[in-house]
Order: sequence, then C-alpha cells, then structure tokens
Amino acid sequence: MLRQVPRTLVAGGSALAVAVGVLVAPLATGAAAAPTYNYAEALQKSMFFYQAHGS
Repeated sequence: MLRQVPRTLVAGGSALAVAVGVLVAPLATGAAAAPTYNYAEALQKSMFFYQAHGS
C-alpha cells in the first residue's frame, strides 16, 4: 500500500513552493510603456494631406 505523507512535509513543500514563487515573480519582465505619440505632428500631416487632396 501507499505510505501516507506527513502533514508537516506537505506544509513544508507548499511553503517552499510559495517562497520560490514570491522570489521569482519580481524577476519577470514588466509591461513596456506605450511610446509617446506626437499629436501635433499627426494633425499637421493630416492637414497637409487634406490640402493636397482638397478641392
């Protein structure tokens, strides 16, 4: 028959797994910020496009 695993061993293994997870989590790369967008330049280019193709 299978041997019963003591509760203290299971608790210790679980605590070790949580500790490793907590230590490894900060090493994960964070999300990169979106690049800044120049709205003034976009407006200027859209106005140039409108003037070039306007009536």
